[in-house]
Amino acid sequence: MYMMSILLALVCMQSPAPPTQWGGPHSGITQTRIELLTDQEAFAKVWATIHDGSLAELPEVDFSRTQLVLACRGREPGVPRVTAVQIDTTKKETILSIEANEQRPRGEPALGVTTAWGIIVVPKDSKRIRVRYNANGNPNGKPEWETIAVLDPRDSNRSGPRRGPEHYSQAELERMRRPWTKKLAEPPRYFISHGYDPKWSDAITKGIDVAREYLGNYGPVQIYIVGQEDDELSDPQHREAIAQAFCSVHNQGSDRPLEDCLVNDGAEMAQKAVDNITEAFMTMAMDATPPTAELVFINAHTMGGVALMPTRSIHEYAHVYQKAFNFTPTWMMEGGAEFLAAHLGEKNGWGNRDETMTWYARHLDSAQDLNFTIRDMEEIETAKPEVAKWHRELAYEAGAWAVAYIISRSPDKGIRTYYQTFYPLAHTKGWQAALCEYTGAKSVDAFYEDFQSFITQPLSERVNLLAILNN
Repeated sequence: MYMMSILLALVCMQSPAPPTQWGGPHSGITQTRIELLTDQEAFAKVWATIHDGSLAELPEVDFSRTQLVLACRGREPGVPRVTAVQIDTTKKETILSIEANEQRPRGEPALGVTTAWGIIVVPKDSKRIRVRYNANGNPNGKPEWETIAVLDPRDSNRSGPRRGPEHYSQAELERMRRPWTKKLAEPPRYFISHGYDPKWSDAITKGIDVAREYLGNYGPVQIYIVGQEDDELSDPQHREAIAQAFCSVHNQGSDRPLEDCLVNDGAEMAQKAVDNITEAFMTMAMDATPPTAELVFINAHTMGGVALMPTRSIHEYAHVYQKAFNFTPTWMMEGGAEFLAAHLGEKNGWGNRDETMTWYARHLDSAQDLNFTIRDMEEIETAKPEVAKWHRELAYEAGAWAVAYIISRSPDKGIRTYYQTFYPLAHTKGWQAALCEYTGAKSVDAFYEDFQSFITQPLSERVNLLAILNN
């Protein structure tokens, strides 16, 4: 690697194109992609992606003084690179103007289809970055600037890669830990994208209704079911409808401009559906009055089929219930949702609980370099990177077994009793005191030691524990 000093003076107010930027015709990234890079590790991953895995010419950037914007054009004919033509700064934002048009010296042959890319240096500050491009295909004509992304390093509620613990303020953490939902009479509200086969929304609704009957009706909750099996979202108006539906709820009460949500979170959700990406998660409209839980299911048809889809929605609705109470650790949240999905799934003909738990146990046993325990997965937002990489294993799989173990140590060993009584107990006494009272453990440390001893027992002995649990 070679060292390059990047100064903020390079990108001062109303500057022309920054002198420091990289680009080329072929990134290998076939979809339009705009991303903010704020550390050398993220830069290295992107650089390797667009250089056939090589880091030989990776520049070293001083990220304490600057940051980078990656812009990939997707598949277009004749575009040699994405370039920045100007950076403007205001009190509220940095405006990055880029172009990705055919630009070649006269006489040179035209390029074929490319996946042009550019990486541009921008100032490091707390302001959002508005990325716009010239929608006028004629480079000699008057620019027609159109916003395509708004990047905000302060936004903690945007989907994407998990931020490291150093990026969360104490106020943000406290906000995420507080209860958001409550018991109410209003049923969930649904949005289903244009033309999506109703059998998928029917399967999701079945799981949510079963969980509501078991746990109670909590919310408010808005459910988004978006997907594309054929070309249901080929019309831009249908994708815009997804963005509008999501942002009309997600952006309520926020001082963030609605346009920012539409061109970022809303457009991203629609694009993921088009790109055949599979996701199911809960997020929150935290500034709404009252705050609203949002369950998002993207391309449900790729989640294991109609027969198992309801268990995914049981899992997500469990989080709506859990967030009516004070903080409980990540392993308890995800593990509790997983165990409930397996348990209620079996009761309703959507899988086999013990087979699912056995698979989790075998997967954990096969992770020979897993040197952490659920003790290290109390809060994913503050977990170190070396722990966060085991999020699935520690929170979901070991967490499910930890919840089963908690229930096995309770007086009646009742599954329904656990969900109905433990969370209210944790709400009033704190999860640590509730855990000790519920299991009879002398301390949280003692519980962790007992569980670790259990989880390392032979598989047959672990599976036998499931047989003593009561409905």
